[in-house]
Parts: sequence; structure tokens; C-alpha cells
Amino acid sequence: MKKITRLLLLICLLSLSLLALCSCGDKLPSPQNLTLDVDTQTLTWDKVKGASYYTVKVSDDSPEITTLTASISLEHLDPGVYYITVRANGDGDKTFDSKWSDFTFQRLSESGLKYQLVNNGREYQLIGAGNAVGDVVMESIYRGKPVTSIAPKALYNNVKITSFTVGENVKTIGDKAFTKCAKLETVIIPGNSVTSIGEYAFQSCKLLKNVVLPDSVTEIKAHSFAWCSALTDVTVGNRLAYIDEYAFSNCSSLTKLTYSGFVGSEYESNLPGTLKNIAQYAFTDCTSLKTIDLGDGLEYVGNGAFMSCTALVDIDFGASLNKIDECAFQYCTSLASVIIPDSAEYLASAAFFGCTALTEVNLGKGLKDVGFSVFSGTPIVGTGLETLIIDGWLINLVTKDLIYTVPEGVYGIASYASSENTVIQQLNLPGVKYVSEAAFYACTSVFKVTFDDALISLGEAAFYGCKMINSVNLGNSLEHIDSYVFYDCEKLGTKEDAPVLIPDTVRSIGTQAFRNTAVYYAVASVSKGGVIYIDVTTPTEDGVAVTAKWAVDFIPPAKIDTPTVIADTTVGIANYAFSHQSSVMVYIADSVKYIGRGAFYKSSIVAIDLPESLLHIGDYAFYDCYITNFGTDRYDLVIPDGTLTIGRSAFYGCESILSLVIPGSVQSIGDFAFYECVNIGATFDLEVSTGETDEDGLAIKEVVPVTGFITLNEGIASIGDRAFQGCISIIDLKLPDSITSIGLRAFYNCSALKSVSIGNGVTSINDYMFNKCDSLETVILSDNITSIGKYAFRGCVALKNIEMKSVETIGDYAFYGCTGLTAVV
Repeated sequence: MKKITRLLLLICLLSLSLLALCSCGDKLPSPQNLTLDVDTQTLTWDKVKGASYYTVKVSDDSPEITTLTASISLEHLDPGVYYITVRANGDGDKTFDSKWSDFTFQRLSESGLKYQLVNNGREYQLIGAGNAVGDVVMESIYRGKPVTSIAPKALYNNVKITSFTVGENVKTIGDKAFTKCAKLETVIIPGNSVTSIGEYAFQSCKLLKNVVLPDSVTEIKAHSFAWCSALTDVTVGNRLAYIDEYAFSNCSSLTKLTYSGFVGSEYESNLPGTLKNIAQYAFTDCTSLKTIDLGDGLEYVGNGAFMSCTALVDIDFGASLNKIDECAFQYCTSLASVIIPDSAEYLASAAFFGCTALTEVNLGKGLKDVGFSVFSGTPIVGTGLETLIIDGWLINLVTKDLIYTVPEGVYGIASYASSENTVIQQLNLPGVKYVSEAAFYACTSVFKVTFDDALISLGEAAFYGCKMINSVNLGNSLEHIDSYVFYDCEKLGTKEDAPVLIPDTVRSIGTQAFRNTAVYYAVASVSKGGVIYIDVTTPTEDGVAVTAKWAVDFIPPAKIDTPTVIADTTVGIANYAFSHQSSVMVYIADSVKYIGRGAFYKSSIVAIDLPESLLHIGDYAFYDCYITNFGTDRYDLVIPDGTLTIGRSAFYGCESILSLVIPGSVQSIGDFAFYECVNIGATFDLEVSTGETDEDGLAIKEVVPVTGFITLNEGIASIGDRAFQGCISIIDLKLPDSITSIGLRAFYNCSALKSVSIGNGVTSINDYMFNKCDSLETVILSDNITSIGKYAFRGCVALKNIEMKSVETIGDYAFYGCTGLTAVV
């Protein structure tokens, strides 16, 4: 029995030894967690410990592929379904090959275009043509994510793509995205997702034949389709508002331009009523364009907009046109007749110059300014050797009469109509309302000019260089005298019985309007210098005339510290009258109503008072002024009650303003009005008088801390673009209910701003309004706000919560970088 036991034990030991000997090489575990990275089309798996490499079979009949890493790219595979197997390979000594792991992969069909991830990996952007050729349909969804944009220059100079369909999720097409695509014949932009097409987007696509733009595109940007010489047919959206410069220039085959929903008319081309502006050279050299209705909403036609459209025979300007700019229809050699609507106020120089077929013109009744050579080179003007009057406008004056009286019915004088006439000595201009630029420039024999009460406006340089004028009657209704009107009229003001009398209706006088006149020289000849005034007569109720003045120019006094006192009866300060002056102390009489454009532009002013009667503060009035005192309280700017307007850039860069109060009488705060007034709301230690004097009679002063503020009162209607941008010391802001419009970037980079309350009149937060307000903690929005623009609160890192109860739309990146935001209602 013992022998049998020993034998069994020996057999067991031998078996265990053999088993151990056979197990010296282990079989590897199979690869686990096979995962596809959709973006890169890369298959990955967990690394297998001890594996020397991996073997991959894409299908049963395909050759094995080996890889040293736990991944393999499937990018190269053709579209189809693949049963992929992977195993880990041992060294054949200590480790042995694993079993196969499997993964089913579907390779979708793709266009071959090249994309990249954007927006933190949530979307794709088209960045290149890749290997795409021929008729290309762009992916709407690429590898599981939407394609939302086409990058600038994405297909620039491509010569392989013949047609292109934009993806349905694309919102923006970048600048020069398709520029110089030499073989591109067709572009399809589906739906209404695309809202922006960049500048030069399709420029020089010389085979492109037709384009249909969606209703969501409201602006056709600069050079978008310029030099698309095969383009014949364009359909724009029915909400189009703006066509930028050179947008369709040199589209020599363009014959039809219509909008979606168009139902037909007698014109081959028709633009929607939403269109407001056609910029310069937008359609220049569109030599196949024949007839066009510009739509009832169009207000402006830019410089050269339709220049050299040689086939153009008929234009309908609509009912809202305000201005036709210079050379707009120059060399439109087939244009035979033109009707300017009554809404038009400005017809600029050379607008129809060289229109050699033009024989009939009707000028609307609303014109206020007609430029130089508007109809030169047309049959209407003929040789130009005779007087020409069209619908109440004196276009060209040719006379040998010493005394010229304008015919009855003439109410406007065109630019340069009688310039350099050396014969006329007296001008009688009854009934004339408007005199355009340089109308009587250098008429060196004229000594007397008489208007009646019809006169409203004198254009720039209207009588420039009329050296003999010594008598001017401007009537009692004149509102505007432009720059240089009487410049170099050396005799003006010398005749005692004919003073220069300006009616109290005048609201503005331009730059150097009376420079180098006798009135000017009367002050210039006195070494101490001073203010140049032009008289104003204001009848009173008892019939007694009160003499007041306009301050029209300034000659710096010999002593720069001499205070400048503007006379008590002055009603206005002309444009740029005190610009670029240094160390000027100005006291403005309370009678002043108008401070003109750039009146104190870039002047170093020690002190200035804003008068209580002030109505209008012109554009650039105090631009970049080094002003230390705006009123009774040092460093405080209180706009007087009754002021109606604050012009563009009026206080731009005035760093000395500490406190700002704007009354409810102000209807509009212009663009850039307080741009980079960096100390509004700041705290300073100021030296102020105690009201006592020392033993020497000198004022005793003390240092006190002063904190500025901003107050916008109820009644203000609008705030312009960038009006308070860069006011980096404003802390608290309350916008009254009366404000209904706030411009782009109005409070951009107000970096100290902590609290904002927006009144009930505002319905939208505009683009970039509070961008970079990185101290902003509290925002109170009214229930009337329905939209928030792009980048509106970008970078407001201190903002913790916000309630948007009625908001319907939020723009791109509106709260981008608001890292402190924890609650949104």
C-alpha cells in the first residue's frame, strides 16, 4: 500500500513539473475598448501589457497590417462597411498572440474637402479643397459635427472645382473664400443659414454664371463678385440693405439682378425695397446692364456706382432717394432720360458726366445742392457756351451783362455755375434758396450781391475770391453758411453803409468763412489779436434791433495768457474758430446757442464755460482738448439744460472730465462723443479753495478727495456708437427709460464699470456693448429687451448672474469668457 502511495505521489510531482515546463510562455489577453475617434478616423484600443506589436485585418480577404502603437488610421478607406479585427502579438517565447477582437466600422462617403475643428471642438470649418474635384457638395455634417463656416481663402485660386454646393449649416463665408476659382461655374447657397459673405468672396471667378443669395444675407460686401465676367443672373435676398463698394464691378455680362419673391416689372433688374445704400463703384463697368429699378427704399447711390454701364437705358430711383454722389452714372452712354425724385436733396458733381445720349432730365423739387459738371458732355449742356436752367436750377450762366438778375422760378445755383466770370458787377438773386459750392468763385468784378428772404444755404466757397464785394444782403431766412464762403473777399466790411448783416436764423457758419476779408483784417492789423465777429440783427417785440454777433475766427493775442471773452450778444461760434490754440482761457457769453464743428478742436484750454442758452454742440467741438475747467466746479462737465444735441466726437479724449451730467433735453449723444474720457467717475485728491485768505491776501487751499460720477437724465433718446468706449473709470451706470437706441460698442472697455441698469426703452443690447467690462458684476435688464448682440458681454469675468426674461435671441460669443457666471435666468 505504501509503495502505491509513493508511486502516485511521484506521478503527481512529475505531472506538475511537466505542466510548469509547458507554461513558460503565456497567451496575451485580447485588445479591449476598441474606439473610433470620429474626427480623425483613428481606431484605438487599450495597450496590452507584454505585446510586441499588433495585427489588424480590415476584412477577411485583406492583408494583415502590423502596428507598434495601439491605434491605426482608417482615413484611407473607401466608403463602405468594414469588419475589423485586432490582436496583440507576443514574442513567441514568453508571450503568445492573443485572440482577435472585432470592431464594425462604416466609412461614410466624403467630398474630399479639408476641414478643421473650431469653437472648442464643437463645429467644423472648411479650410481647403483637399482632393475634391469637379461638382462638389460640401458636407453639412462632417464626422458627426456641423460645418458652420468657410474660412477666409479656403478655396482661393482653386482650378479643379467646377460647381460647389454650400453646406446647410454654414453661417459665414470668409473673405476671399472662392477668389480666383478659375473653373467654378455654379454656386448653390441653400436655405437661410448663411448670414455673411466676406469681402472678395467670389472675385475673379470668371466662369461663374449665376448666383442666388438667401434672404438671410442683408449685405453684399466689398468686391464680393467683382470681375466675374461671365455672371449673367443674380438673385439677392428680399431683406438686402447694403451693397458695398465694387461688389459687382466689371461684371460685364450681368443683365439680370432681381430679388427672391420678385413678381415682375417692366425693368429687367429690380432691387428690393429694403435696400438703403449702394456704395462707390458697386456696378461700375457692368456693360450689359440695361434697365434697373433701384427700389423704393434706396437713399444713397455712391461715387461711380454705375460708371461706364454703357448699355444702361432706363433707371427708376424709387421714392426715398436722398443723394446721388459724384460720377455715379458717368459715361452711361446709352442713358437717354433721367427723372430725379422729389426726395433727392443732393446731386453731386459729374453725376451724369459724359452720358452722350442724355437729352431729357427732370430734377425733383427737393434738391438743395447740385454739383459741378453734373451734365457736362451731354446734349443737354451742348457746347456750354449758353446759359442753362433745368427745373429751377441755374446749371450754367453765360452773360455779358454788368447787372445780372436771375430769372423768376430759379431757386438754386449749381456748383461753379458762374465761376471766374469777370464781367458781372452786380448779382440780383431773388427767390434763390440754395447756392452750391463755388457757384460764383473768383468773380472778380462783382461788388454787390443781393438775396431776398428765400435764401436758406450758401455752399462752400460760394463767393471765394470775389475781391471786390463790399455789399451783401443775405435776407432774413438764411440758416447755413458753409466754409470759405467769403474767403479772400478783401473789400467785404469796408462799406460803412452796408455792414455784413447775418439773420438770426443762421445756425452754423463754416471754417474760415470770412477769412481775409476787411472784417478779418480789422482785427489782424491789431497786434494784440482777438475774436473776429460778424454782426447779427435780431428784431425785438418793440421793433428795436439788437446787435449780436457770430464769432467766426480767432487771431491769438500776443500774450498767450490773456483771457478771451466772447461778447455778451454772441449767438454762435463758427466751425474750427478756436482750433489748435494753446493756453487759451475762454469765457463764453450766456447768449451763445451754437458751438460749431471743431470749434475748439485740439486746443489747450485753461478754462471754458458752457453757456446756459446752449442748443447744439457740434461734431468734434472739444475733440482732444486739454481742458482743466468746464464750469463753476473744477473738472465737472454739466451740459446746460435746453441743449438738444451733442455731436460726434464732441468731447473725444477730454481726460480732464471727472463728473458728467447730461440733461433730458439732449435728444442724441453722437458717435464717439465721450470716447476715452478716461477720468469720468475717477477719484482724485484735488486742491480747492477754503474761501479764506492768508495774511498776504492769497487764497488758502486744502486738499480734498473728490469722486466723479455720470448722470444721464430722463429724456435722452439715443446714444451713438462707441459714445463712452474706453471710459475706464465709470463705476455705476443708470440708463433712463427714455433711451431707445444705444449704438455699437457704446460702453466697450469700461473696465471699472461694476453696475448697469438699463431702462425700459431699450429693446436690444447691441454688438460689443459691454465687451471687456471686466469689473461688471451686476446687470439689470428690462423685460422689454428681446435680443443680445454678438460679443455683448464678452470678457465680463466678474459677472455672476443675469436675468433675461424676454430675450429671444443671443448673438455669437455674447458671454464668451464670462468665467464667473454661475446663474442664468
